[in-house]
Amino acid sequence: MLMLYRRLTLGTFVLISGRLGSVYGHKNMLLLGGAWFSLWSFLNIACRSFLAFNIARGFTGMGGALILPNAVAMISTTFPPGRSRNFCLGIFGAAAPIGGGLFATVAFAILYKLLPYETPFDKSGKIDWIGAFLGTAGLILFNFTWK
Repeated sequence: MLMLYRRLTLGTFVLISGRLGSVYGHKNMLLLGGAWFSLWSFLNIACRSFLAFNIARGFTGMGGALILPNAVAMISTTFPPGRSRNFCLGIFGAAAPIGGGLFATVAFAILYKLLPYETPFDKSGKIDWIGAFLGTAGLILFNFTWK
């Protein structure tokens, strides 16, 4: 749920952000987006309620929407068509998943080392597989309905 608000605003504003970059300059919009994203990410620290936190996350999505199309446009205009442009666009596209994967791996290793061993407390417990299936199917259908 926490990522939803940022992704919704990013997806909403990404189209207009590309056009703003064409009109006012891609570099200007990229820098504005970075400043906006940083500001609202920093303000997340001060949030005292879940609602305020989610609102701040939504505003970070607006910053991301300013960054994304303008960074791609700057790469496309800086490098000539061909191998170097393709390489840079590939690095740009792969940076977030690779960085996230590395972060997750390091975080897993740290948590594995720091967290104590846990023994299961309900070894004879039953799992409601039908309820789990119906709940998952309902959420998937809800997602398709509201998209």
